[in-house]
Amino acid sequence: MLISELPQNLERERRELDLQTELGRALMITKGYAAPETGEAYARARRLCEDLGDTATLVRVGYGQYLYHLIRAETAQCHQVANEILSFAEKSGSEEARLLGHRTLGLSLYELGRFPAARTQLETAARLLEQSQKHRMFHRGDAGVTIPAWLSSVLAFQGHLDQAVQMRDLSVRESNASTSLHSRVFGLAHATLVSCLLREFEELQHRADNVCALATELDFPFLLAWGRIFRGISRLNLGHADGEQAMRDGLALYRRTGSKWGLPFWLANFADFACRSADESMAMVQEGLEAVEATGERWYEAELYRLRGTVARFGTSFDDGLAEKDLLTARRIASEQGAGLLELRAVVSLARLWREQGRRVVARELLAPVYGSFSSGLATADLSEAKTLLVGLS
Repeated sequence: MLISELPQNLERERRELDLQTELGRALMITKGYAAPETGEAYARARRLCEDLGDTATLVRVGYGQYLYHLIRAETAQCHQVANEILSFAEKSGSEEARLLGHRTLGLSLYELGRFPAARTQLETAARLLEQSQKHRMFHRGDAGVTIPAWLSSVLAFQGHLDQAVQMRDLSVRESNASTSLHSRVFGLAHATLVSCLLREFEELQHRADNVCALATELDFPFLLAWGRIFRGISRLNLGHADGEQAMRDGLALYRRTGSKWGLPFWLANFADFACRSADESMAMVQEGLEAVEATGERWYEAELYRLRGTVARFGTSFDDGLAEKDLLTARRIASEQGAGLLELRAVVSLARLWREQGRRVVARELLAPVYGSFSSGLATADLSEAKTLLVGLS
């Protein structure tokens, strides 16, 4: 970098800080959030902020570091940086920093599978955003896209399915109105995650195709990989023969960007199809569980245990006792995390196992209250499936 040839003084450090901050943002888009070059740019920018005592820029740089750690599934570092941003906000009195702190803390809690706490932080960020708009305190930026996007996921996991759809659609509207091309693609991409959680696979395919087209046009490799993976998931679920290869290609591209975020989620969705064999699916589930333990990214942990308990049924050495243990573990984790949707899935799988064992009464007693706890989204695939099973157990 030519700036290194300038005399060592405050003016040089200020210029380099501006350059490193912009470089970090550009590298996120062109190389990927998790690229080593991205991390190096933001690490250097942070050192310059600290040398200059520039708290305001430090908050923005901290957000860049947060995203770098997030996509590398470095959850402990994410949580630390989010708390640091809130601390910076308190010292500076900046409402913009405060909003960013609650927003990043909400996402880090999401990563840890702490859905009620994540929702509290994200809803606080949403209120701060609306207050800022009323008083025109600062530019809305990408917060109008990202806050409802992540909040929609949290609501879906908690089982507030109609609210999740409303938040997802709000994020998409915000993204379509955004002047930032990156925010636009992110909003569309995140909508695919919620459509996948709700098992809306026709819609998922449409959304994924749009993400792939836009990410290809803009040369955003991370979001292109995201779109290709979801295209594969949708086509697998819709029975298309090319679905498996589409997902493999998307996952390979995702790994090439250095990204590890969401790997348990991707692997779980792939394993759900026993693609080539029960053994391969079980290997994917095991890889997902190992990733959970290695990274602390626990938002899809319950589903991995549920899948381990159900995929085992297709193997040659199926053990009812081990399957039941995994399904009970899945339910416990989902309940502890406040993930009502994943708890329902675990209970449905457990009720099926018990029905096959002739334990129809206890299966119904297990399923009825969990199904009855849902007051919205009754037409979604998971709720429809649970209702059908419940009727069959009568």
